[in-house]
Amino acid sequence: MLKLSSASPSAGTIAVAVLGMLGGFNLSTFGETLEPSKLIVVERELLFPDTRTEPHEVIQTPDGHFIVAGERGVVSAVAFTSNGDELWKYEEPFDIKIPGQYQSKFMGVVSLANGNLLFCGEKSVSNPQNPQRPQIHPLVTLLTSGGNLISSNIVHPHGDASISTFGFTQCIPSKGGALLFGRTLKASSTDESWNPWVMKVDQDGKLEWEKVGDVSDSMKPPFAPPTPTSSGTTFGSYISPSLGLHVTRVSKSGDVTGTRDVECANFLLQFQNMTPTDDAAFLCAPVGTKMKLIRINNKLQDTTPPIELEDMTLGFFNAQLGFGYRLDDGSLLIFGRMRTQKGDQATMQLFSSSGRSLSVFAFDMNYHSFKVDYVFPLAARRFLTLRQSGPEHSGMVLSWVTVK
Repeated sequence: MLKLSSASPSAGTIAVAVLGMLGGFNLSTFGETLEPSKLIVVERELLFPDTRTEPHEVIQTPDGHFIVAGERGVVSAVAFTSNGDELWKYEEPFDIKIPGQYQSKFMGVVSLANGNLLFCGEKSVSNPQNPQRPQIHPLVTLLTSGGNLISSNIVHPHGDASISTFGFTQCIPSKGGALLFGRTLKASSTDESWNPWVMKVDQDGKLEWEKVGDVSDSMKPPFAPPTPTSSGTTFGSYISPSLGLHVTRVSKSGDVTGTRDVECANFLLQFQNMTPTDDAAFLCAPVGTKMKLIRINNKLQDTTPPIELEDMTLGFFNAQLGFGYRLDDGSLLIFGRMRTQKGDQATMQLFSSSGRSLSVFAFDMNYHSFKVDYVFPLAARRFLTLRQSGPEHSGMVLSWVTVK
């Protein structure tokens, strides 16, 4: 059984559009028109010109600043204030010795107690045996709160570079440092099963301990959990359409206290809770493209029979690329994208606790985006979304969203 331990603003970067109710706005889809939403409101939007960072995680530091961990072919990080003033950017230069357009990426970031930032991700390194196919190895990078590089190191399970790895899927704060979750593939493995891997590093990014599991362990990769409660966390690992969703419950001390397999031919997303709770909710498509909401308590028992979401405008494939939040009144908010006559469009859709569609909102066409790249919850019913703008306005778009 695997056991876990618990600069100054850039000039000319701000373009604000107060959107309000978006009066008169509508979006023609394949067979329907979306009217202006009275329940979902974008308060304002801001464009960071020429910032093409694809975000994989966003955190807020104790001083209220936002840190974006992502990629732009190489690792990329962006920091901005709560008002949207850009503070700094960090990117590694391209290595001309490494072939390919995508060389490295940050998958997560932790704000350390000493004020520094620890990023986890992966990086391509030269492969003498096959120069055209670089090897991918996990990466740990430390930056100061001002975005200056402290250190950047490649790490290997047990220090063995022969073990294939898939970088880190997530890093979370833990006892003066961070826990980093990843996957490995033993060189002698006869199948393609990735083994769970967790390592604990201190505030200097130095290894304290690590544990590499086996495919027979209760915890199936990828196993990076959502934000835990005081008693632990519940998370799902999607294996395959035939094996479905493997749900795992982990205590605060890191013990696997329960597992369960759920029929889920197509796993779409796990809902995040606005208020910490031991209950978990998953969106699946067990048959065809019908959306089913599955709710499970901390004993991994169904709290209610599965609920079908009605009028799922976002579509099965597009919801799989999105984010879901369960609001305190039980309603569900899904950020995704929708296919329209003019191409894919970033959207939001609100459902009641019984699965009835309440409102659909398409982001303002002033900053056309194909999808929502990341969502950060600000308060009970407020969110900050990050999107990459289309070719008309090159850059990253921040949108402050309120659900009434």
